[in-house]
Amino acid sequence: MRAAGVGPVRWVAAYLVVAVVAVVACLAAATAGAALGQLATDASQTDLIRDAAVAAAGQAVAALTLVVVAALVVAVAPRLSLPVGWALVGVATVVGLFGPLLGLSDAAVDASPFAAAPRIDGDALDLRGGAWLAVAVVAGVALLAVTARRRELAPER
Repeated sequence: MRAAGVGPVRWVAAYLVVAVVAVVACLAAATAGAALGQLATDASQTDLIRDAAVAAAGQAVAALTLVVVAALVVAVAPRLSLPVGWALVGVATVVGLFGPLLGLSDAAVDASPFAAAPRIDGDALDLRGGAWLAVAVVAGVALLAVTARRRELAPER
């Protein structure tokens, strides 16, 4: 794509679009599966379908936070992008999902975007850090645009 004279911001944006579509498609499929399963067992409990959709939206924001951070690593240190990107996903997942079981502090668990994602708590929506995650995604995309614009492309050695 770079041989076609595409600017660096447009180049990074194309990859971000693919990542966003992948996250949304995966979570939409999971929500649809949950809805179909719920409707097949008890069609009167539509509140559970709403809960699944809210959980998916929260996980989407958390996943997009990691996508933006990984994209920033690509823009700043491309050779570190693969190990750093997967390390971010692994650590955030383990800490966010299993942190309380592992006895990690609340501060460490809350640092994971997956733990901070909005969720349903009874009948109320617990936004937790969802708003902050959304702000972090928007700020990260803005920082990525600036960083990508200034990045010098060097040939592979």
